[in-house]
Order: sequence, then structure tokens, then C-alpha cells
Amino acid sequence: MKTISFFLILALIVGCNSEETQYVISGSFKNKQAKDWIYLIYPDVKTGHADSAEIIDGRFEFSDLVEVPEMYYLSYNPNISQEAFGFFLEPSELKITIDPSDWTDGSTISGGPINDEFFRMEAELANAYSTRLFEISDTYPSSQEENRESYNRLMLDLRDSIATIRKDYTWNNPDSPISLIYLNNFYHKLPLEELGKILNRIPENMQQTSLYERVAVYYELSIDQKDSRKHVSIKDEVAIINELPMGSSIIGTLVSRNPNKVLYIDIWGTWCGPCKQEFPHSNRLHEMVDTSNVAFIYLCAASEEESWRAMIEDEKLSGQHYFLDRDLERALFKEIGGQRYYPRYLIINKSGKIENSAAPRPSSQEIEKLLADLSN
Repeated sequence: MKTISFFLILALIVGCNSEETQYVISGSFKNKQAKDWIYLIYPDVKTGHADSAEIIDGRFEFSDLVEVPEMYYLSYNPNISQEAFGFFLEPSELKITIDPSDWTDGSTISGGPINDEFFRMEAELANAYSTRLFEISDTYPSSQEENRESYNRLMLDLRDSIATIRKDYTWNNPDSPISLIYLNNFYHKLPLEELGKILNRIPENMQQTSLYERVAVYYELSIDQKDSRKHVSIKDEVAIINELPMGSSIIGTLVSRNPNKVLYIDIWGTWCGPCKQEFPHSNRLHEMVDTSNVAFIYLCAASEEESWRAMIEDEKLSGQHYFLDRDLERALFKEIGGQRYYPRYLIINKSGKIENSAAPRPSSQEIEKLLADLSN
């Protein structure tokens, strides 16, 4: 289970030809649990949590019908959180053991063929590639400055190798439920023409799933923007704040440059796939929101400046763009608190205070209304 957090795989919808649609989850905890209830969550903000169960003597149970197997979460939190275990809710008798100290990597599941197949394949990928990648990541911060470029290249090569395996599997096995989850890992990196061909190969029953819809929406938005959006020059859009003296408030500086505005801040990196997945949605959001009251600010960190400028151009990103060096990156996360992860979104209200330090993504259902309400 060690690879689940690394590969960032938390959402999958799959088709099922079986007429048997009942599932039973028999759950327990490795260690003493901290709550009295556990939630079965469908990762869709329109749906919310699907069910809840009381934890009695360290055990819990869910049972119902599922017509289309999908990836669900188990969590103490009725909303999606970092403390959650993702698995395929499939017609089967599933036995799940939750590790409350490490929900993602410490929890286990057995009893379902879809889960068994997926975790077996991920374990094979992990054995082949991720051990070395983790070693490189661990030594990166302490490496000499002159060696970091070679480390970066090696990390990218390893990630590309994993992506190639997943891409080949998806193309050769369009009927496999594993293909959808792999597609979710690399679709944002594909040329639009190639992505369109892959989408057309997905069977009709799988096209009714939320994961397919997510990729299809990205594809349609990207096509529309390619056909209709005017070229955006970054010459007057980009500002570099590397010269900010250490000790100054980064958020305070942004507020002072955008008085009486709500700030929607996107913290991203050029190497971050999920960051790039959100850019078409961010462009759409930028067009829907009144920018006289809302400022869209992008803070790029842990990246190369040349790649940063090129990506702004390639993605046709509007708004205000800032490049943070390593000192400013550390200062930013110290200022806003919480874990360092990418992408991360902040909302600053008109009073200059942090309204939400873990704000919804541009692709979420609620972000447009939230920004509109705060800007009134």
C-alpha cells in the first residue's frame, strides 16, 4: 500500500458487467480509533458522503447496492480529507483494516477482484521504479547546489517511465477499469488530438463515470480555449518578487498591491501534474468571476524560472504571476501554515485576512459562488 500516496491515486470509476450489485464492507482498526463514527464518501462535491456507520468495539460495517463500481473513501471526516482510505466500492464482500495513524499507506483491503488487480499492478510499478525515486527525493534537499539539476533530470526521467507504462496500458486495454485511473494520471500531458483518440476508445458504460467526465470536461475546455481564446502575452502579466526582503509578509505585499479585492491564490509548480490539470478550469473561472473585485494570483515555487515563463505562455494564463525562490517558498508556507503540498489554493478576503488556507480548486462546484459572495 506504500505507493498510494506517492502516485496520488484517489479517484476511479469502473464498469461492471455482473448482475450482482450488492457490496458488504466489514471493517476494523489496527489501533484504537479516535472517533465513534466513520463515513463512506463519494468524491463528488455534489453528492457528499454516501453513508455513515457507528464504530462498535473497533468494528464497523456498510452494505448496500452499487450499480457502477467506483472509488470511494473511508474517513472520520464526512468530507474529503487527507486522513482517508481510497478503495473501489465493488459488488463483493470487502474486508478493510484501517490504520488510524496512516490511513493511506497503512490500511489494507481484500476480497474484491478490482482492488486486488489494481493494488497488485501498483506494487509492481513501485518495485520497479518508486524505491529509487524516493531515495532521490530524500537526498535532494541536502545535495549540493551544482548536483540538483542532475537530480531533477533523473526524477523526471523516472516519472516519465512510469507515465509511459500507464499510457501504453491505457491504449492497449481501453476496456480495463485500471485504464481510467491511469488516464487520470497523465491526460493533462497529452496533445489534445491524442487525448481525443483515447477518450473515443473508452467503452460507453465507462463514459458514464465521473472520472471519464472529468477528463472529457478538461478536453472540451482545452479545445474551446484553443479555438477561441486570443493569444495572451505575459510581458505585462508577470512580476517576480524574489527581491522581497526576508521577513516581509508575502500575503501582506499581495494585499497591498490589490487593495479592496478578494485574492484567489494558486500555489503551484511547473513539475506538478495536478496543478496543470486545473489550469483550464482556472481560465474558465477567470472569465466567470468579476475581476474588478477578485484578483487571480499565481505563486510558482520549487521550479525553474525558464520553465515557469514558458508554462504561463503555453497555458495562456491570465492574472498576476509571481516566481518564488526557495527562501520565499519556505517563508510563504511558514506564513500561511499547514502542510506544504501542491497545488494549494488560498482565499484572502477584502480585509486582507486569510479566509481559507485550503480553498477549493478551480474545478470545484462551489468556488465560483464562494468568490462572488466574498466580493460583494
